[in-house]
Amino acid sequence: MAKSKRKFTDAQKRVLLLSCNYEVLNFVSDVRAILMLTREKVDVISHWDDHTFNTPNVKLPIPSIIRLRSPIRRKHGPVRYHRIVVFRRDGWRCQYCGVTVSKRDATIDHVNPQCKGGRTNYKNCVTACRACNHKKAFKTPEEVGMALMSKLEMPNVLHLYNIDVRHGWHTSWDDFIGHLKST
Repeated sequence: MAKSKRKFTDAQKRVLLLSCNYEVLNFVSDVRAILMLTREKVDVISHWDDHTFNTPNVKLPIPSIIRLRSPIRRKHGPVRYHRIVVFRRDGWRCQYCGVTVSKRDATIDHVNPQCKGGRTNYKNCVTACRACNHKKAFKTPEEVGMALMSKLEMPNVLHLYNIDVRHGWHTSWDDFIGHLKST
């Protein structure tokens, strides 16, 4: 049976999970962090201020960063492609004309078209409005006189986990992923 992916709700706090040697691994929910803590699998690096996890007997402060006590084997495969991550990486802006697109109107454009051997990956796909995607069609941007507004880059952890640096950001994360806030 496949593991279901849980989405974070507004009521939950994200917790940055580090390996035993302080490498960024993932974000986990506050509930999962508390479970790992009670099972003595992690150490707490810092806490969310004024946020607690309430049980009938105890109020536990919610961690903002936890570190695994034991080393783990990590799969170092390619980052899986997801359309929503492309939209987040591009800031929900058409990469040809710069117009902001809604979730309903956003499309994915293959810079090098699939019919010409272009692949569906983060180095070839961009956010496009419907008009620009239709105009470009099955051609390269150069063939139709269009140019990309920004360089194609791989998404970072903020794009992958939908972390909004304006809301829900804990200052203790700056030491580990703060350099990503400007990208």
